[in-house]
Amino acid sequence: MAKVGGPLPGSPVLTATAPNAATVNLTKGMAVSYTGNNEVQPTADGGEVNGQVLDTLVNKNGALVSVVGSGVLVFKYTGTAPTVGASVQGSATAGVVKAAALNVPTNAARRPLVVAVNTANTTVDVLL
Repeated sequence: MAKVGGPLPGSPVLTATAPNAATVNLTKGMAVSYTGNNEVQPTADGGEVNGQVLDTLVNKNGALVSVVGSGVLVFKYTGTAPTVGASVQGSATAGVVKAAALNVPTNAARRPLVVAVNTANTTVDVLL
């Protein structure tokens, strides 16, 4: 049986950096957003999810990190389980997503689409 989920073949893996100005810990699997030129941080509460970290960086300001920019990615979620067909956004817990109040962003071609939910593991499969 084929593996379900994960980056799609040919999914872009981008090289980004952690910010220099603040101590940021990035952990493999975290939801991240771009905050500057090729710079990522954990997605802020209510923020747009732009990718997922492939490496772990602890207190390494300005260090390079690999980020998957599209595909079906599995994230941890908090709060009410997201609904298949709806969207997710950043939560107050760094790198973890939550169900979006609305399907944000308004550009439907770019919104993170929920394709599966695992309530036992509090994970959600998201098409970016």
